Amino acid sequence: MATVSELLTANLHDVFGNRDALEQKAAELLERVPGAFQFVEEGRRYASDTHGALAWGFGPVGAPVVRGIDVVEVRDGVVVALTTFFAELSGD
Repeated sequence: MATVSELLTANLHDVFGNRDALEQKAAELLERVPGAFQFVEEGRRYASDTHGALAWGFGPVGAPVVRGIDVVEVRDGVVVALTTFFAELSGD
């Protein structure tokens, strides 16, 4: 059974970061951005037996244009809830 930490990584890279993803929402998102855009992990993962959080960036390598944090709830090795928080844009 997958750990919460492994599911955080799979959600970011295998679901949302995979341009051949079967998940319709992830595929629609990636179809609308340049091919150089990718998801990268930013900072530490936080995980318990049932919940986890992972900060991420999305954009060209080294210059993400969007940042956020995914928080997951896991039961029996399956993500049952996903909440995404987006970083506020700076006024610069």
